[in-house]
Amino acid sequence: MIETIPVKTRTIMEDDDLAEVIKEYTKDVAGPGDVIAIAQKLASIVQHRTVHAPSMKVSRTARFLSRFVGPASSQHSPEGMQAAIDEAGYIRVVMGAFIGGLTRLVGRKGDFYRITGQKVAVIDDAGDGTGTIPPWNEYVILAPLDVDAMAEDIKRKVGVDIAIMDCSYVASTTLGASDGVDKDKVAELLKANPFGNFDEMTPIVVIKGAPEALKS
Repeated sequence: MIETIPVKTRTIMEDDDLAEVIKEYTKDVAGPGDVIAIAQKLASIVQHRTVHAPSMKVSRTARFLSRFVGPASSQHSPEGMQAAIDEAGYIRVVMGAFIGGLTRLVGRKGDFYRITGQKVAVIDDAGDGTGTIPPWNEYVILAPLDVDAMAEDIKRKVGVDIAIMDCSYVASTTLGASDGVDKDKVAELLKANPFGNFDEMTPIVVIKGAPEALKS
């Protein structure tokens, strides 16, 4: 029987060794044949891919464009939109907003992110401060970099396959994984979003009993 087991941790900070954290908290849960899925925020935090929202210089363009974005998007906040501009560039973000706005009028969604790219789609903004645990509720969390290589490095140290995930109650995406992981299958198995980023403090999920999550 397939199990997805959320693993409770302490708050992860920038100077943590993520492989050691994962090894510590999954040693009694995960083993060969399992997949350890970690929330994208953990990878971003230890890569120092965070920006203190109150300290950001937010442009007029970011403030203007954010007014037209729905509350479910990280670009709904001026800080989240500014992070998108910083990551993808002014021209691409403005173009994405313009084309995305036009195509939404005919019922097509997602063109803003198709144009601006995955690095923008993965951004988590500070929002109203209730979406994640302190101190990270005051930070914009950017997309992690070199995620496949990062997952492979963690696997070598932990001994279990690793997937780095961007999950919400809207979509589940495998951003990166060690070589043995079937990214599409893992994303499907985690579409119910068993992660918990606030009081739950469960940014790690162990997938057990799912050989289809691994490449044959």
